[in-house]
Amino acid sequence: LDFARKKEIIRSFREGIYEAFNYECVYCGDYAESLDHAKPKAKGGETIASNLLPSCLPCNQDKGSQELFDWYRQRNSWTAEREQAIAKWLFG
Repeated sequence: LDFARKKEIIRSFREGIYEAFNYECVYCGDYAESLDHAKPKAKGGETIASNLLPSCLPCNQDKGSQELFDWYRQRNSWTAEREQAIAKWLFG
């Protein structure tokens, strides 16, 4: 693949994840401007759609390499509906 085509594939891949969540952070509902690795790369998480979640920068940075559900359940923005949507995306 040439560079331009590869870049378009990556953009399309990322865009599909954002679109699946209406460009909203899965953790707080703010505008998502980054993709968070549900299982952090530092802990062996892959850069695959089923491990990436749209996130605002503050949530992504705050979560860091913490375990997703332990971290998320302590947040003021936690809702059962959001947690269910996250789990459905990650586990089908």
